[in-house]
Amino acid sequence: MNSRLARRYGNAHWWPVEPAPLARVMQWLAVSENEILYGLARARVVLLMHRAYDLEAAQAMGIQALKLLERRLDDALWLAGGTLPGIADIACFPYVALAPQGEVSLEPFAHVRAWIARIQELPVYVGMRGIEKHLSA
Repeated sequence: MNSRLARRYGNAHWWPVEPAPLARVMQWLAVSENEILYGLARARVVLLMHRAYDLEAAQAMGIQALKLLERRLDDALWLAGGTLPGIADIACFPYVALAPQGEVSLEPFAHVRAWIARIQELPVYVGMRGIEKHLSA
């Protein structure tokens, strides 16, 4: 579904045709469905919805996800590279921005906070409850 929508409504930077750029997009989509989902999103679910998951394990996985993003964003504006945001950024953004609701601080992650701010500065950005405005680091 993601690929069909990205190809139909986006352009090549959303769903690249070339193998290497497509692999970068797929890598970050996988991170969004693994480390971010089972880390940051799950920690949030434990605290807000009182689900019986291991909070400490979820927070630890979430911190690992943030470290991975921090390393990537140390030398890139957007997760899959290039000068424009793409589907990889959109997939990872919500639960990363909501990390504080899972008691995972974004403070140690200056590049992640700057990336969040870049997304929030996009002219088409629509905020949602719980996502605070972040200042570039």
